[in-house]
Amino acid sequence: HYAISPTGHIGQAVNDKDTAWSNANAYSNARSISIEHSNSAGAAQDWPISPATLEAGAHLVAAICCYYDLGRP
Repeated sequence: HYAISPTGHIGQAVNDKDTAWSNANAYSNARSISIEHSNSAGAAQDWPISPATLEAGAHLVAAICCYYDLGRP
């Protein structure tokens, strides 16, 4: 449902209430929110993920947990 760029920009591809096809399993897709963390370089650098991406991802997960009353991430 969400993607995070190498600079930490967060985008939403599918509304939370809708079902995205992200993990090849209809049951799981209907009950999950997926977050894709983009790589900041390719295979030659072993597909690193930038600190900005990780930081934004952590904040997004915390916000989703808070919004849906899921407890601490």
